[in-house]
Amino acid sequence: MIYKSQYRTKVGFHCGLGCFRNYCHYRGIDLEEEEIFFIGNGFFLSYQEFQIPEGMFFTLSMDIFESLFSFCRQYDVSFIDGEFVNEAEAMSLLKNGISKDRCLSINIAPIACNYRSVLLGPEKMAQPCHSAVGNTHFVNPIGLNAEETEIFISDSCVPSFHSIPYHGWANFYDIKKGWGKANFEFFIFEEQFWKRLAGCIRDIDKQRVLMEKFMSGLTGFLNAPDCSENQYTGIKALFKIHRMFQTIDHFPNRNQLVRFFFREWVNESVTYHYYTLAVLKKVLPQSGLESEIQELISKWEQWLLQMLKSSFNNQIKSIRTLTYKLEILIDKEITTYTKIMRICEVLL
Repeated sequence: MIYKSQYRTKVGFHCGLGCFRNYCHYRGIDLEEEEIFFIGNGFFLSYQEFQIPEGMFFTLSMDIFESLFSFCRQYDVSFIDGEFVNEAEAMSLLKNGISKDRCLSINIAPIACNYRSVLLGPEKMAQPCHSAVGNTHFVNPIGLNAEETEIFISDSCVPSFHSIPYHGWANFYDIKKGWGKANFEFFIFEEQFWKRLAGCIRDIDKQRVLMEKFMSGLTGFLNAPDCSENQYTGIKALFKIHRMFQTIDHFPNRNQLVRFFFREWVNESVTYHYYTLAVLKKVLPQSGLESEIQELISKWEQWLLQMLKSSFNNQIKSIRTLTYKLEILIDKEITTYTKIMRICEVLL
């Protein structure tokens, strides 16, 4: 079984890309999450507003997981993905995959990650995050005990406010139940996939391709057009979020909107900051740009927690003050990414 080998679980910032990156390292392929994200054109922040019976609502998303599919299409490599209706068929694939060392990823409801409480404790468990709702969290099952009561899980991004990995045993029944809630969705990366991918990565100048895509992603973020009347992308999505917060104290579903924004930002959208930071550490370690991104991440975290607290305590004056601070934060976002663009253009 894979868990007995040299496989390691490295911390990630997105569960799906983290699962794939860990398998890449296990198979001896030098690929990181940020490379998959930018080369796969994942830097696409989108905000869309619409009406529901309870009032106004919105979606906030990035093409993070889609970047894996885009990355593989660019290099003409494909993997198996699917779902099961029948639990017996799903269990057969799972047990067979583990016993034969197949690189298998499964989608489980985050609520099934009971090992999270051991890592984070009850205080941090109370932090609102994507573990509270939803049915999307990918893990790699890489071992099973003889009694089939415990399953060995590799989770690079345990659902929490800050990323933390888990590499160890979990209750098999909990994982099976959580997998069922996600329609037994799975991905399998077969032997032929790894051979073809290894050849593709060997034949390209990965750093050059990464920087081209990195610059392209940043340009699209800063100069994004409106996609439609009620959909905004890139920095314009952040401007629209600010306008939404300017009137949020008038919405009857205000707390729902704030909580949703908190979860979506923590769970997915803020990830582009971490991937940008990883690229800067890799290609421009002496530029001083890392501290700019780290400061931006810290300011976003402070603002999110303050807004969440103010909303649930019904502190309208504080909400309005924080809305003004959001405008300043977005200006900082523009300044930081514009500076990164200019330095990259000069140095690269």
